[in-house]
Amino acid sequence: MFAIKKKILAYMLIIVLSAGTAGCSSRDIEEAADLFRETVQDTLNTGKENAEEDTKEIPEKEITQEQSAYYYGYSILDEESRKVYRQLAAGIESFQEKIPIDPISQEQLEKVMRVLMADHPEYFWTDGTSSYTYQELPGGSIQNMEVQPEYQVAGQEARDLQNQIEAKADQWIQGAPQGDTYERIKYVYETLIDQVEYQEDSPQNQNIRSVFLEGKTVCMGYSKAAQYLLNRMGIFCTLVTGTVTGEKPSSHAWNLVKIKDQYYYMDVTWGNPGYLNPVENDAYISYSYLCCNWDTLAPTHVPDDTIPLPSCEDDSYNY
Repeated sequence: MFAIKKKILAYMLIIVLSAGTAGCSSRDIEEAADLFRETVQDTLNTGKENAEEDTKEIPEKEITQEQSAYYYGYSILDEESRKVYRQLAAGIESFQEKIPIDPISQEQLEKVMRVLMADHPEYFWTDGTSSYTYQELPGGSIQNMEVQPEYQVAGQEARDLQNQIEAKADQWIQGAPQGDTYERIKYVYETLIDQVEYQEDSPQNQNIRSVFLEGKTVCMGYSKAAQYLLNRMGIFCTLVTGTVTGEKPSSHAWNLVKIKDQYYYMDVTWGNPGYLNPVENDAYISYSYLCCNWDTLAPTHVPDDTIPLPSCEDDSYNY
């Protein structure tokens, strides 16, 4: 055995999800940016040791067929990307600082991270902002790819917050009507509007902590909380991000829900009288954005192209 000296390019990508950060304000949308830092380093490689490292099995989150029915983003990925999704999920759930994944392209990795965050509102400890490194070998192949997420909280602190969130969520769920899916969706819509104040400068407003622990949030918090509650109730609901039109387009988030075999949109933020008219915070809830079709949202809402969305034409539940 002999050592071969190789030059390895270590690429650092900061995945900035500003386009997915929904503040629901009148501020202009900031473009997402990919920031690269490239370093060249000399390393000593022994073929046997590297071969063993390359074949080491990477931990994956187990996703059952029943669970996958609630992960809309996961369902639209190819098998290669699904495997990386499961690897990232396993690492994020254990607060790993460096998560090993199968090598994939930058474009694939960005998409996987975005849909992973869209599928998992319970990951309040990270927003998906990450960096990654890999080794490029002669001939262009790559190995030893690792993703380094940024965690807002981790370890026991995150678990304690998670327990508090689950307790509050379950308390609300206990008050939900049984049986009819529409009535249960309506209950979540009304509960979030009644119990949670719309406030642009609310802390942690891009995750569910703002809803369940602070009682104040913006559209991203509302949408992730609706998804979190409905999924815990056994009802399909996923996150949709994009923009709303107007003199100054702004980032926005809303939901896609499913009743029987039909999809519908739901925008808790726009149903809240305290959003468009803060002085009328106690006014009546608007039900125009509860289980509505695309025609209702099309004049004002523009979803981004991260996740292809199904047709939403039925309006039989909207009033």
